[in-house]
Amino acid sequence: MRSVVIAVAFVVSTGVSSPGAVASERVLPNQHFVGMINGRRDKAVVHVVCPGPGLWAGRTGRPTGNQTLEVLKSTSGGGYTGRAGSRVSARFLDDPAVEVQFTTFGSKALPAKELSLPCEGDGFVEFAPSHTSATAVSDLVKVTYVNIAV
Repeated sequence: MRSVVIAVAFVVSTGVSSPGAVASERVLPNQHFVGMINGRRDKAVVHVVCPGPGLWAGRTGRPTGNQTLEVLKSTSGGGYTGRAGSRVSARFLDDPAVEVQFTTFGSKALPAKELSLPCEGDGFVEFAPSHTSATAVSDLVKVTYVNIAV
């Protein structure tokens, strides 16, 4: 019962649809959306493995498994697909070559084997509409990298 109350409070406070209700709903033009990392928009954390002694500026590692990126339909705020958007692409700005595409709202595994991310510090994930237009707006989500191998 407590988890239902928390989920309802989240939906009411953020205007975000419940993940179960929209998991197979297609991304279409003129829709608001929000990006999430590991189920969070605020204070999102990605765990990274950087074994060995010491940390230095620019050092990178691989994220651990079992982490997610998520795109949820929203009633307002966040990103906007604009008049032509039919998918949302998620990219870590610290490794922009790796892209996760969403054609439906829901969750996908973070591509741990492909990404090379900072061992510590803050970064951003951009959730950007594809088939962009002048009315399209990206959603930028701040993430904190935490090295679990220290």
